[in-house]
Amino acid sequence: MINFNTFTPERYRDFDLSVAYYNEGFGMVLEIPRPLPRWRNILQPFSFDVWLAIIISLFAIIFLYHTANFKNQSSLLLNSISISQSLLAKSMTTVPESWKFRNFLLIWWVAAWIIELSWICNLIAVLTIPTFPVKIQMKEELATSKYRLCMLDYGEFVASSLKTSNETTLSALGRKLDLVPLMTDWKYFGHESCISKVIAGTHAHSETFSYIKILYGRLNYSSRVYVLQDQLYPSYLTFRFPKHTPWKYKFDIGMQRLYDSGLIELWVRRALEDFVRYTAEDRSLSENEALNLEHLQGSFFLLAFGLLLAVLAVGGEVLSSSRKLS
Repeated sequence: MINFNTFTPERYRDFDLSVAYYNEGFGMVLEIPRPLPRWRNILQPFSFDVWLAIIISLFAIIFLYHTANFKNQSSLLLNSISISQSLLAKSMTTVPESWKFRNFLLIWWVAAWIIELSWICNLIAVLTIPTFPVKIQMKEELATSKYRLCMLDYGEFVASSLKTSNETTLSALGRKLDLVPLMTDWKYFGHESCISKVIAGTHAHSETFSYIKILYGRLNYSSRVYVLQDQLYPSYLTFRFPKHTPWKYKFDIGMQRLYDSGLIELWVRRALEDFVRYTAEDRSLSENEALNLEHLQGSFFLLAFGLLLAVLAVGGEVLSSSRKLS
């Protein structure tokens, strides 16, 4: 009997193991988070830190310009509008006579032009590609998240190792582990139960790394899930022989040559690519999509907000003029 297994001391004691030819552990699959709302497209091009830096810089420029240019009789509101409209590609109606203030504004105009250009370029990408929340990529993040861990109960060592581990992260995953029974009459032996939990958004699914990618690819779920970067208990894969197999050394020589030449890694990668093909749903995500109202609704929200401010400004001017006339 020849089979491949991860290397463990117990298996080494009971069998002759070949040279290692691949390194693999137990992968963990999670559902891809739902895309962020389209109305947030206006804010998404910049991170919170960038927006905060822009706002602080804008207030600082307004304060410095209004304070230093004290000879200008313009009010703080008018100076604020003059400085802020450069972020909207609008020129100032008047510029100060002093060249030092003109140079000051020139530096701000260049900075505003860079900010505006960066925002527009990033906005194009945000409008054409769905934006998702940050994905969980490490087992430490999974251990502290809301997700539980699902695994098929077929006697593998992972379940007991997690529950008895002295490592904090692994023991936390062990406490969140749900085992599902082995169903020999099911097509995928009970993995369907874990898959349904993953699609429901309550669990992560753990199984050998390559197999779990093949499994979700065959079931056309590749576009709805992703595999964490981390693996549980990665180990070297070997072939298993009965004890004292006389020709094992010949097999080791051939396997070592295949490994050193990179052929095994190439074959594994090609095999995974053949199994995990893009489904029709996957291909539709990569096709060009025309912009529609859902993509641009953030722009209309911003337009409505601007119109509201304009109405309030006009109303304030009318009230102010009527009081002066009276």
